[in-house]
Amino acid sequence: MCIQKHLSKFLIPVIAAGLLAAGAGVLYAGDSAAEFKKQKGGFYTDLFDQNIYYEGTNYLHLERLWRGISGKKLPASDVNRYDEVPDSLFFTNRHARTRLSEKALAEGYRETAGPDWSKLVTIISADVEEGHLLFYVRDAKGDDYQLRFDVSENFELATSAEVIASRFYYAIGYNVPQYTVEIFEASKLVLDPNAFIYDESGFRGKFTPERLEEALMAMPLDPQGRHRVSACKIPAGSDKGKFSFHGRRADDAQDGILHKDRREIRALLVFASWLNNTDVREGNTKDLFLDEKGNKVLKHYLVNFRSSLGSGGDGTKPPEFGHENLIDYGQVAKSFVTLGLFDDPWQKRWESQGEKPHPSPAVGYFDNLYFEPGAFKTVFPNFAFKDMTRADAFWAAKIVKSFTNEDLRTMVGAGKLTDPKDAEYVTTTLLNRRDLLAKYWFSQASPLDDFQLKGEKLTFTDLGVETGLWNPEGNQYSAEIFEMGGKKPKKVSSLESTETSFDLQNLLAGDKTTAVSIRTLRTKTPSSGPSVMVEISGGRITAVAHED
Repeated sequence: MCIQKHLSKFLIPVIAAGLLAAGAGVLYAGDSAAEFKKQKGGFYTDLFDQNIYYEGTNYLHLERLWRGISGKKLPASDVNRYDEVPDSLFFTNRHARTRLSEKALAEGYRETAGPDWSKLVTIISADVEEGHLLFYVRDAKGDDYQLRFDVSENFELATSAEVIASRFYYAIGYNVPQYTVEIFEASKLVLDPNAFIYDESGFRGKFTPERLEEALMAMPLDPQGRHRVSACKIPAGSDKGKFSFHGRRADDAQDGILHKDRREIRALLVFASWLNNTDVREGNTKDLFLDEKGNKVLKHYLVNFRSSLGSGGDGTKPPEFGHENLIDYGQVAKSFVTLGLFDDPWQKRWESQGEKPHPSPAVGYFDNLYFEPGAFKTVFPNFAFKDMTRADAFWAAKIVKSFTNEDLRTMVGAGKLTDPKDAEYVTTTLLNRRDLLAKYWFSQASPLDDFQLKGEKLTFTDLGVETGLWNPEGNQYSAEIFEMGGKKPKKVSSLESTETSFDLQNLLAGDKTTAVSIRTLRTKTPSSGPSVMVEISGGRITAVAHED
């Protein structure tokens, strides 16, 4: 990458800074939820918008066609001058910046301890949605919750997956509602006099005691005869529908950056691949207009994590999920050209396991056989995931690798899996997948971080070595030093080092800006990888940018 192009990344955060500051929690001028239209969405809307329309017209967008031909990526627009995502109404840096306590990891986002079962819990309405039962209830304290059951064939699977995934997304930095696993006796439920239910055909009818008894009879019970659900506390605030992974809200003056150009939206693909969450789509988001410490803000949430880990939402995950989109044009073309004679990775994986998921119905279909971090696919594709750059993925991989084995064990514990072997299997699969992800994305980018200038010595951390993914021996770091300020950068020196530091004595340009471009050469690697640029001015580091 030429020095001019790489340094242009430094300008993007400056241009976006004012917009980001505005989006971090300021008062809205009208101070009224009525200013925001409720953006509707759902499965079929996502199917058409993301998998049919946008995917089908992908290369009719000339700028995307050019980027596809040239291999050039569009950098994220919301990163700061140090190549990090600042806190916003979409994302708040948490565990990777300041480690959360064991208690905080176990609880995730928490407002209450869950529904109050010391008294009767009232069913306001019910729904049979995509094959599973859910209740909207209100406890004696006046708090509203959504209760979702497991299907009989996979008791504990979806409820544990949803709660576990919510802990991960919250610790990573996303806004999520409160989720808890709840175990209760049917006698704790009572119907509101006006309760109603939507059946699988979408028709609304009165929810009678007879229909309640019939519905609960179809739900699985634990050995003590109790029901188990994942309980989502209905967040406070005015529901403004979903948010787009593509554009921005036209009615939100604070939402100044296209969502497909936000790093935390693009990088959802990396986190989804870690958690095997194949149902990351616009319909599983929510915008809420709410009051936060006196500020009226429109906050952006991720919701519904039932299709994480080995769960497919209403049962075990289908074997092709994670490998193909629901309508995968590339796979259709491949099958047509090859006459379907060659097995895809998911078919080999499925056949190698005797065409059966994990023996435990609470685990479902979750393993790392044929797992390719760079090839993971959600059910529906979108432009944001397609536009993810190496720098975006490296940022996400840093966060993934910041979680220790014990961190994972703690968060998996929130799923309350009855069999300790199931919890240990899920934990082990997640920690192995964590390392696979980190090694892949660290190798695609320059995994150098934590730059510091001590006098005239530039030091840094090689995350690939620090995290044990590469041997500490045999790594070579090369640097090109440029003096900025003229019509074009002036190269003043080249340096080599086997240590994670460079002595820049007599190379810093006084009152001018110096740019240091660093590459890494690994043992048994034929060529150096992408670079990372460090800008130095006035005796301090003023910018960092990883090559996209």
